Amino acid sequence: MKRVRVYIAMTGGVARVQRLGKEQPRMPSEGHEIFSCVYLSEPWDCLPISDAYRDFVRRPTGVIERMFDHPVFVMELSKRIVDGNSWMLGTFAAHALLHEGCLAQGDDSAAI
Repeated sequence: MKRVRVYIAMTGGVARVQRLGKEQPRMPSEGHEIFSCVYLSEPWDCLPISDAYRDFVRRPTGVIERMFDHPVFVMELSKRIVDGNSWMLGTFAAHALLHEGCLAQGDDSAAI
């Protein structure tokens, strides 16, 4: 199966989706709740867009959980995204490719 890399266009260049994975959500009774987050590859910094990403993923506002039936994801990027909403289209594409098993991650070979 061919895999596809996702790059997110920004004013200052592009950020590559390095990794995207599902996380197991925890119920409040099990301790701290796990939230979706966006990280920078190195150093492992939580990016400023993480709160918006969480809302983009999780119901009731999030389209990702509604479309792909999972509430918590962690996405690792190659470059910092600070603000704006232009990241949403590339992020949606990455989730759709992950769902279909076609997202190139890490050092995977890619068709595109």
